[in-house]
Amino acid sequence: MPEFYQSSDAELFTTWLVDRAQGLDEATVAARLAQYGPNELQSKPIKSPWKILWEQLTSVMVVILIVAAALSAVMQDWSDAIVILAIVVFFSVLGVFQEYRAEKAIAALKEMAVPHVRVRRKGQIVDIYARD
Repeated sequence: MPEFYQSSDAELFTTWLVDRAQGLDEATVAARLAQYGPNELQSKPIKSPWKILWEQLTSVMVVILIVAAALSAVMQDWSDAIVILAIVVFFSVLGVFQEYRAEKAIAALKEMAVPHVRVRRKGQIVDIYARD
């Protein structure tokens, strides 16, 4: 079966056992809501800044830079070690700041979006929340 967005109207009405003229009755709506859950994206909690920082510091490139800074320090090339560590700190802080702001913005957008849709119930067009 193709993806739903690739299906024609007739295929979808047949697949989901929906009468085009009458729509769904309340019992079918309740049963499908219980079976499939609400029509909404699953949200995950916002990551803490500490978790984001950990992810930034454990990325492959940052680990390579930290190893390079450690090798520079072992070879007593202090200026290279300090510059490398400063770059790591700067980009890690910048990455945490940007990613945390992006997570908060996505959560705020999701809270703002409460769209209504028109559906056919018992032959009548009604407005309902999209999640229902």
